[in-house]
Amino acid sequence: MEYQENTPQNLTSMWVLLAEDNTLQTVSFGGKLLDGFEVPFEEIINPLESYVYENNDLRYCRERHLEYARKIKMEDLAQQAQKIINEGFQFEISPNDIVVIPYELEDRLRLLALPTVFGKGIINEIVWTVNRTSSKAVDRIQVTAGMLEGLTISALMHENLNVSILRDVLEPMIRNTQSLEELEKINWEMLEMPSFIGNSNPEVCLFRVDRIRKEFELK
Repeated sequence: MEYQENTPQNLTSMWVLLAEDNTLQTVSFGGKLLDGFEVPFEEIINPLESYVYENNDLRYCRERHLEYARKIKMEDLAQQAQKIINEGFQFEISPNDIVVIPYELEDRLRLLALPTVFGKGIINEIVWTVNRTSSKAVDRIQVTAGMLEGLTISALMHENLNVSILRDVLEPMIRNTQSLEELEKINWEMLEMPSFIGNSNPEVCLFRVDRIRKEFELK
C-alpha cells in the first residue's frame, strides 16, 4: 500500500483533515492534527482522493477514485506527448538524406528567431545538431534560409499532430471510461503511430487523427 511504503514501519495509522467536500485533504504521519481524525492504514487501500468522510464513517467512493485516476492518467499521457514532441521530427534534406531534428525548448526558440535573422541578412546559415535516421549517429548540419519554410512546417505539424492525438483522441477515451480496468488499457502505444510522427503534410496528419478517432468511435 503506497502510504505504508514511504512511512516508518512502526506506524499503523495517519491523521487527516477534511476538505469542504468531505474528501481527505491532509496527511500527517508524525502526530495528531488539530480538527483532524485518525485513520488506520488498513482502511486505506486506495488513493486518499477516493474516500469521503460522512456520518462519522470513512467511505470509499468508486466515482471519486475513477475521477482521480482519470486525472493521473491524463497527466501521464501529457508528459509522454511532450517527451515525443521534444524528441523531434523527421526532416528530409534530400531523398536519401533524412534526419531527426530535436525539438526541445531551445530548438523552438532558435526556430522562432530564424525568420528574423535570415530575413535581415544577419546570417545566411546556422548549424543544427541532428540524428541521422540511417545510422542513428549524431551529426551537425547547415540549415539555410532556403530550408526554413520546410523546417518550420515540419516542426509545427509534428507538434500539432501529437497535441491533437493527446487532446482529440486520448483525452476523449479517458473521459469515456467507466471503470479503472478500461482506463488501465489506455496508453500511447495502443495507437501504433510512430511511423507517421513528424509527417509534414497537414492533410495526412489530420486524416490519420480522424481515422484513429473513428476507429475508437470517439465523438
